[in-house]
Amino acid sequence: MQQAAWGLGVAALSHFSLAEAYAKPLDLPIGLQLYTVRDELQKDMEGTLRAVADVGYREVEHNFTGYEVPRVRAALAAANLRVTSMNYTSSELTVELDAKLDRAKTLGSEYLACTYLEGFNLQARDTQAEVTHTVRQLSLDDFKRAADLFNHVGDACHRAGLGFAYHAHNFEFTPLGDTYGYQEILRRTDPKLVQIEADCYWFARAGKDVVEYFEKYPGRFPLLHLKDMKPGRTPTVDFHAGADAFTEVGRGVIDWKRIFRAAPAAGVKRAYVEQDFCEHSPFESIRISYDYLHNLQI
Repeated sequence: MQQAAWGLGVAALSHFSLAEAYAKPLDLPIGLQLYTVRDELQKDMEGTLRAVADVGYREVEHNFTGYEVPRVRAALAAANLRVTSMNYTSSELTVELDAKLDRAKTLGSEYLACTYLEGFNLQARDTQAEVTHTVRQLSLDDFKRAADLFNHVGDACHRAGLGFAYHAHNFEFTPLGDTYGYQEILRRTDPKLVQIEADCYWFARAGKDVVEYFEKYPGRFPLLHLKDMKPGRTPTVDFHAGADAFTEVGRGVIDWKRIFRAAPAAGVKRAYVEQDFCEHSPFESIRISYDYLHNLQI
């Protein structure tokens, strides 16, 4: 039924054919995490959304904080885009949650996602070399508290008719005795309420195989982030050190065919290109990734 609804939604697009709107690997619209074009979005939201749609993207992920809902709805409609996931940090999810749920439903989003746990923050300046870094080591108790928060938020989302997912990076794989934070979040959260937004880059950067997790936790990964990793990097769980190898999808070492073959069993329903830092202009980068995905045969 949901697949049929997606098909009807895409068929209604006036400027794009089905072939243009769907990604070949998953037969789903190719989405974009708008963090990739954050600077451009801040300068000109409407123009940026139109430019994203002109590349071929049909869905976006963002929270549009600071913009009035009517303006966002009009801009998305004008660009023939849908926002299907809205993201917030852990601290943002502790305040005014009902308002965030109402905003998500009004904009037509299907998911809320937690982008990261406080204590790990990455802020871009003009170039990747100028990244500032604020980090404290998260303890096992921190991850236990995070799991409790996620269960609470997931329950609220479920009652509101939304899904909830946590977006992990590489630091969640830091050893904590005989466990690590990512394992504790998976173990301590209710899979009916809390799912995972798997970022293929950060799994690879930590030296982990995302497909192994797909197989171990089938159906728990409805959201997927697509960005590639440059070759020659030694695995690291240091967040700052790990932010050194972003590249466009198809230009790195990640085996996308293998990931997409495993994605249906993992429960993937939405997939978003995201590139935290771009060596090209962001619009050139998102076009390179889109073209690769659009033409990929698995």
